[in-house]
Amino acid sequence: MVAFRALSALFGLPFSSTSVESCRGSCVVLKASAPVRRDFLAGSLALSFGGALPWAAEAASSLEEPEFRGMSSTENKLPEFRTLPSGVRVLDIVEGTKSEPAEEGKTVSFQWVLRDSRGYFVDSSAEHDFDPFIYKVGDATKAIPGFDQAIRGMRKGGRRRFTVPPEVAYRATGDDKPGPMPTGFGPRRQIEVKKGRETWYFEVELRNVR
Repeated sequence: MVAFRALSALFGLPFSSTSVESCRGSCVVLKASAPVRRDFLAGSLALSFGGALPWAAEAASSLEEPEFRGMSSTENKLPEFRTLPSGVRVLDIVEGTKSEPAEEGKTVSFQWVLRDSRGYFVDSSAEHDFDPFIYKVGDATKAIPGFDQAIRGMRKGGRRRFTVPPEVAYRATGDDKPGPMPTGFGPRRQIEVKKGRETWYFEVELRNVR
C-alpha cells in the first residue's frame, strides 16, 4: 500500500485503499512485506522496458524511498510539476545534454511507457521490440496534442514524466491516429473506453533529435 501511496503522491493521484482492495489478482497483496512489494514493482517496470533500460529497475527499487517521492534529505516536500496552459503537467527526471532541444520541426525518437489515471500499465515501446515512437515535433497527425506539448525542450538522453488531461489526449485509436499509439487490441480497447474522460500518464526517454 505504501508503494501505491508513493505512486499516487508522485503523479498527484487520488489514493483509495478501497480501490486497491477491490483488485483481483493484478494488485500487490496489502499485507505483503516491503521487500515483496519492491520485488513485484521492480519486476513490473523491468518487464515494461524488457530490462534494457537500467533506470527502470533503479526507479522500481526505490518506490518506497523518499527519493522516489521527490523528497531530499534536506527538503521534505514533493517535486513540483510544471503545469502548461493546456493542463499538461511535466516533471523532468533526467535532463539530457547531448543534443539540440526538441522543438518545432525537429524529428524526435522516444521510448515510452503509458499508464492510466490509476497508475496501471497500458502499453510501452518495450512491448513492441523497443520500436521507438518517431515523429516531427508539431505534427498533429502523428502525436496527440498533450504529448507534443510535454516533450518540447527535452534533449537527447532526457527522461520526463507527464500527465495528459483528456482534452489534449487520445480521441480515437487506429494505425493512422495520433500516438504514441498502442497496437494491441487490449490497450487500444482501454483507450476507446476511456477516451474523453481519462488523464493519461507517460514516462518517456528521448533517444534522438535531428
